[in-house]
Amino acid sequence: MEIQASSSDSYLEPLLGDLDDVKIQQPEIKQSEHDQLLAGMIHEQPSSASSAKKRAYFWVKAKEGDEAFRSGKMDEDREMNMDILRRQGYEVTLFKSNRAFLEHIQKDPSKVDLLVISDHGTPSRIGDLRVRGDNIVCTDPDLGELEQESVFQTIGSVLNDDSILLFDACLTGNKTVENNIARVASKIIPQTKVYASQHTTVYEPGFMFKENEKKDVVIDTILYGNDEGALGLVYPTVYQDGVETTGQAPAAIPKELFAPRRTSSGWKPYIIGGIMVVAAAIIGGGAWYLSRAK
Repeated sequence: MEIQASSSDSYLEPLLGDLDDVKIQQPEIKQSEHDQLLAGMIHEQPSSASSAKKRAYFWVKAKEGDEAFRSGKMDEDREMNMDILRRQGYEVTLFKSNRAFLEHIQKDPSKVDLLVISDHGTPSRIGDLRVRGDNIVCTDPDLGELEQESVFQTIGSVLNDDSILLFDACLTGNKTVENNIARVASKIIPQTKVYASQHTTVYEPGFMFKENEKKDVVIDTILYGNDEGALGLVYPTVYQDGVETTGQAPAAIPKELFAPRRTSSGWKPYIIGGIMVVAAAIIGGGAWYLSRAK
């Protein structure tokens, strides 16, 4: 399906439909012995030797009961991600509502190095955050009008220089839509790098680390998982101040738009039901892990 670039998402509405109506199928999957062995590697991952304090926020916007983001299994996968970051010197905080997140950053405006926003996505929205012209607004009726309009300006006020904003969602960096939500976010918050996927995603992103010139362990890149690419991994688009920095070609938007975070009967053996961890956080090695398929 060929999609032409556009600064508006109106032509996509008939295809994308209402995200609240997305149905997620979660077949039961047994964990293999191989996956159990890989999962245990998290306990061997070295901690960061850095004395610098780093802060990460996980803002899970998906609704309670959403099997793709809020089931017990998904919470466990997310906790594995958070534990990896803690081992690399991050102070990690989890938020499960818009109100809790916004009230926290208003009370504590301390700078943040990593913000992960998780929900179902399209090129022009992630959950109740959507592109409106050159702004990103929140459609949560529990927020006041000013909060809805200024949510990304508020987020920008707590993000460090050289920070990372990660959209844990499908299609949010898809380059067939010129004004996709990742690009717009990067223009609103120019000091941060916005990582987003061009593809549908099926499990938690995996982090790769490196050691910088100050001997601090920092995030080098972030990998998304789907059915494409080596080991089912795809690299993100990375936007900063409105510019996509990786030079990726646009990826076609699939017809299966109502299958974000889907599970599949065709998973490769090394993905089914398991957690994959490869640990090394030094220059020339890096580290990534791939949490079990969603």
